[in-house]
Amino acid sequence: MKSDNFTPVRNFHNVLYKWWLLVLAALVGGIAGYLASFALPPRYEAYARISSQLDYTDASELEDYEENRAVNEVGWVCVLDPVLNKVEAQIRTQGFDIDRQTILDTFSVERIDDLWTLRVVHTDPKTAALFANIWADESYRQLTEAYGHALQAESLQTYITALESCLELPPAEAALLKICTFEDNRALAAEIQKKTEILQHELGQARLLHPDLQFSFVSQALVPMQPTRRGKGSLVFAGAMLAFILALAYLLIHGGEEKPHV
Repeated sequence: MKSDNFTPVRNFHNVLYKWWLLVLAALVGGIAGYLASFALPPRYEAYARISSQLDYTDASELEDYEENRAVNEVGWVCVLDPVLNKVEAQIRTQGFDIDRQTILDTFSVERIDDLWTLRVVHTDPKTAALFANIWADESYRQLTEAYGHALQAESLQTYITALESCLELPPAEAALLKICTFEDNRALAAEIQKKTEILQHELGQARLLHPDLQFSFVSQALVPMQPTRRGKGSLVFAGAMLAFILALAYLLIHGGEEKPHV
């Protein structure tokens, strides 16, 4: 029977008095999670790597955050819809039934300094390596294509800037420059407008890649020999936390029913 002078503070003190029960519950829950992990099918992780770095001979004026963003653009391209759509289609041609949600759940990209790692997890090691290589190959192909557009956009921007300078020069000086030899300012403005439209298209196809960014294919995915241990750690943690919370809730509800002995 509960005490008539029960208070939340006293109940909290009783919970602290039985702290060892919380520790024991977390330990039992962790062990249960560890044992449960053996009931799950093994999962294998394969990975391919792409490196990226800036050419500082041309990008020396970039701020630190701009450099970081430029390198990050490689990872962003790898997870864009155009890349994943192609990867999904190629995997299907190999006879696998896969959907976008499965890709989102089992594909991941990780950056360490200038190195990008494309990881794929699957219950079959050969399939994991196959998927990782399909993803890496398509990512590198579209990176190369986007980089070509980035270079073209940079060239167009330089040309447009030069054309705009023609408008600022006196007619006599502008006539001496080959790039400024247009019939009149209307023709010059039309050329600027035309090239600006092409520039916008090239920038869209460049996928935000910086023209001074360089990248290379470091390694393809190999068939993993051992299953990954990541799921086991998650189950141990989840089991420990669940048992801890349940024990804490029990003590908070029933902790005031008996007074600790001192």
